[in-house]
Formats: sequence, structure tokens, C-alpha cells
Amino acid sequence: MSSKNENPTEDQPPPTGGPQVFSISTLRDIFNLPTLAQMETCLREISEGMLQARIANDTMLETLRAAGAENLERVIEWPEVAKWTDDGKGEVTTRYGGPDGTPTFTLKTKLEV
Repeated sequence: MSSKNENPTEDQPPPTGGPQVFSISTLRDIFNLPTLAQMETCLREISEGMLQARIANDTMLETLRAAGAENLERVIEWPEVAKWTDDGKGEVTTRYGGPDGTPTFTLKTKLEV
């Protein structure tokens, strides 16, 4: 992902015309977001989604192990590519699916600004 902003640390609002969606697969993708403000917001929102996913994973693992399941290390996998929407809403939506990708539930959180 390349930045069109010649000074990526300059704090500028995103272009108008609706929310921008960015594919995030490495920390470099976050670093290369057009503005410092977008980088900070993306880090906050992506990390919140990761925390939610990990808490859900650990809770499900504990429940499954208590029910007798063995040899489980993880029931939730973080995707290779996450989508971050720069819409200014401060919302984090984490969608969970079964092994075949079928959606099972969605968790939506509003972050304090």
C-alpha cells in the first residue's frame, strides 16, 4: 500500500466522498496509511478487534475443554488480511465464522474518543 501524501506524518483529514477501506496484512500497511491520524485510529481499532477475538477464543477454549475437548489450541484464527474502514465512527466490528466461513456471530463495540 503506498501513500499519496508526500508527508505521511502530516495530520490531514481523509479525502471526502465516503469512508475509505484499507486492507491490512502487515504493520507496514498501517505505517503507510496516508496520515498520522489514520495510523493512530487504525492501530486503536485493529488492536481492539484483536483483543475481542482473543478473549472470545480463550473463553470458547475454556468452555470446550471443560466439556471434555482435547488437543485444541485455537478455535478462532485472525485473518491474513483484515479490512479497516476509516469512517470516523470509532466502531469496531468483529465477525466470527465457522470453519467453512459461515458467519456465526458479530460483535460490535463503540470506542470512546
